[in-house]
Amino acid sequence: MKEEIRKAFELVKEITCLDADEMLSSTRKRQPMIARQMIAYYLRKHTDMTLESIGETINKDHSTVVYGIQCIEDMSEADPYSSDIKKCLDNKIVTPIHGIREDLKEAFLRGFTTESRVDHIMTLLFRKIKVFQDQERIMKEKTHYDNALELQKKEIKQLKESMSKIISLI
Repeated sequence: MKEEIRKAFELVKEITCLDADEMLSSTRKRQPMIARQMIAYYLRKHTDMTLESIGETINKDHSTVVYGIQCIEDMSEADPYSSDIKKCLDNKIVTPIHGIREDLKEAFLRGFTTESRVDHIMTLLFRKIKVFQDQERIMKEKTHYDNALELQKKEIKQLKESMSKIISLI
């Protein structure tokens, strides 16, 4: 059970860029409030936890949990952006950063303060840079492999020519 709770927090952190302390704070600001609703929705969908135990996990009572779950479901029906977020929660995975559509990123950012928005965009950019760096490293390794293979082919050709000369002398 604790593993599933940890996964819920990690997934919501990936979506919102909030840490657990921010999500569990008692603030009524939009960003942490939606994060708590996402966690409640995830835990209700993917675990057999009771509403009360989900409430204890996010420091709210069971009626707030019911309301939060309903909000996630209602928003996803009315708004295609929220629908994408709900799909991430349903599938237990966030689309890789280099594949996130711009409108999905906007859905994550909507309603955030300017400072939070900048932090979130910076996080997305750093992740994208990391993906590009990884891709570049893979390409370099592939190029190195291709070059080594080409050298090996040349050496094999030279060996075959040398063998032909030796055989012709015999």
